[in-house]
Amino acid sequence: MKRLAIDIGSAFADLAYHTEGQPQVLKHPADGDSEGETVMQAIAAGAGKFGFAVADLGEIRIGSTGALNAVLKRKGAQIALLCTQGFGDTLYLARQNRMDLYDPVAAPRAPAFLLDPTDVHEIAGRMDARGNEVTPINRAALSELAERIHADKVEAVAVCLLFAHVNPAHELACYEILSALCPDVPISLSHQVDPQPREYERTVSTCLDAWLKPALTNTTTQIGRDLEAQGFAGRIFYGDSRGTLVSQDIAAQQPGTLLASGPAAAALHASRLRAEKTDNATDAPARLTVDIGSVSCDISYTKQNGDPPLVPAALYGGIPMRRDMVDLHSIALGGRHCAMVHPGGHITFSMQAQPHLPSLDLALRVLGRCTPLPSANEIKLLEDMATGAGWDGAQDAAARIVTAAELEVAGAVMGFAVRRNIDPAGAHLVAMGGLGPVLAPGIAALLSMRQILLPFAPGAAGALGLLQAAPRYEASTNIARPMGDLTAPELAALYTSLEAQIEAQFPKRDGLPAVQDSTILNLAATAHMHPLQVTMQGFPETAAQIMQAFATTYENQLGIAPPGSGYVFSIALRRDAINDSTITARKEPARDLAGHSGVCETAAGTIWIGDMWTLHETGTGFSMHWKEQAR
Repeated sequence: MKRLAIDIGSAFADLAYHTEGQPQVLKHPADGDSEGETVMQAIAAGAGKFGFAVADLGEIRIGSTGALNAVLKRKGAQIALLCTQGFGDTLYLARQNRMDLYDPVAAPRAPAFLLDPTDVHEIAGRMDARGNEVTPINRAALSELAERIHADKVEAVAVCLLFAHVNPAHELACYEILSALCPDVPISLSHQVDPQPREYERTVSTCLDAWLKPALTNTTTQIGRDLEAQGFAGRIFYGDSRGTLVSQDIAAQQPGTLLASGPAAAALHASRLRAEKTDNATDAPARLTVDIGSVSCDISYTKQNGDPPLVPAALYGGIPMRRDMVDLHSIALGGRHCAMVHPGGHITFSMQAQPHLPSLDLALRVLGRCTPLPSANEIKLLEDMATGAGWDGAQDAAARIVTAAELEVAGAVMGFAVRRNIDPAGAHLVAMGGLGPVLAPGIAALLSMRQILLPFAPGAAGALGLLQAAPRYEASTNIARPMGDLTAPELAALYTSLEAQIEAQFPKRDGLPAVQDSTILNLAATAHMHPLQVTMQGFPETAAQIMQAFATTYENQLGIAPPGSGYVFSIALRRDAINDSTITARKEPARDLAGHSGVCETAAGTIWIGDMWTLHETGTGFSMHWKEQAR
């Protein structure tokens, strides 16, 4: 089967084309007016470069940093939030945790940029904690509010009502009225987006879904329509935050799942690299990965062999995410960031474009680590900075900027590693993205790391990871009932319903084999406790099987038996398809790079080899060693 993977970044669209054996890669400028247009331009460029016809492709796999960049740039849709009366400040109060033990003020890190306070609308109507109606919804007032939202040209609406995860009747009433009076406005309901307790987290999840949905829905629709016009009849997949692939429908319906699609795919590719073993160095027990592009730096890890670990919740891009995702940390630092000098010569970076300030990318080009060569006007930016700071010319200013960037990334990697009980000095550094391999020697030296791993095409790691990802089909339903209330006939009916939803995404006639089904349950000891995620092979036939799996997971994670009879929030059926796309080693003879230093060009990206490092080829990429260790 002919497959094309596309990873859309801020500056480039990275392509990986695969038929058999080693894939071919291409970097294409991401200069379309929209992400959908960029994808189509990239496909056209790939067709010309690789010689395929769009109609002959069996699969197109798409990943993107678009959602993450929207979060980092704080540019999303204008949304309105409908919440229960008295809970209008939930998003802004956040969790009042003291992040610093010695900070006298509890400073919540709420993603307040998602929503203007004037767009928060409290509505009458109340459910109690058991899902019983206390106060009915005022349908007349809700209709007036819907008309006002329509007049305000709101782009999307988030509905998050108290205890909707137990009884969604009021949210469904809101949906009925809003969809009738605002038919073109996407609506996100909390009991569908995040059917779990804890109002703040559920509010954030629902607002984020609404904030991203208009742009991502338009993108997926445009891509599907344009590909169909070119005769494409294959499958379209989108990378998600778990390093797997989801269908086009799921991508449009659940945009929050795509937030870290490109970084998650790159982390998957990093886990498949093979380290070079020498007499003095063996495979490290852990790998720390930095994926540095134009706008962001994503950090991930793997321990020993295996895929990147998943977490059920994370703070990512400043958003408290409550969904399965690769364990990632992102900082706003990339090639487009501008350097600012503060009193005392301290350098910080700003994402906001400022023509009078040099960027990190410019500093690297002045030092000869990247192309193209800088112009006279660009060099003058550094000279002006050097003059103002009392430094010794453009080269000195560029070196200081690069050192400041390396220090910032190294500090972020150190914090990430320590929180996961990893000693960076005993780990390998995996460097990817356009700037990762250029900054890697400096970052590794700061962290006392002595081996760096790089893919053959470091700038296309996300696209290559998409080729290695497995399609995942899943369907879920809310339960919101005590565990003991589920009967065997009800569970059998649930399985039939969920399987039908999966078959709509993945008809058996397509012939794509699937591994054994698994079931994902969100469970708690009682209805008001934090849920725990439990994975079971196959689908449970009785409530007793669910309780046994829950008790085992609870005791393994918390060390005690569940202090309650069990409560089921939701059940999901998951089917992972077997991915037969195997990326092989390079066919051509390896190059002798042992004595090489300076810049080394690869198929998709530049590698910079510092004075204290040596570079070698491995079966899956490059391995860079600290010279004292390499002898």
